[in-house]
Amino acid sequence: MQATMRRKIESALKAPADRLAAVRVVVGVFAFATIIGCLPSVWKNAGLPASRFRPVLPLALWDVPPAHWFVLCACGVGLISAIAVSLGFRHRITGPLLAVFYLWITGYRSSFGVMSKTSDGVA
Repeated sequence: MQATMRRKIESALKAPADRLAAVRVVVGVFAFATIIGCLPSVWKNAGLPASRFRPVLPLALWDVPPAHWFVLCACGVGLISAIAVSLGFRHRITGPLLAVFYLWITGYRSSFGVMSKTSDGVA
């Protein structure tokens, strides 16, 4: 009885490559859609005065808002890495890169007081 239960648990814990690839695709598509959805507010926030900037998450290292070009580059790298993760291109590199830039983008958005359920769930 215990041997049968043990085999069932071990087989459930071994994730086949197809299942891991499916999770990778879902995460990449979710991140891509969320970053695309954040772009209008990120664009609007870049024009706000520095007095409204209250840094959260990884942006706590900044005293002033980052330059507009830096924010756009971060969004671009986030989008490119989300596409790369979804396609499985060098996912061991692009996966952590996506995680860092996704956290940075949602942190930037929240630093100006724009809170959303998707960025709260990730943070």
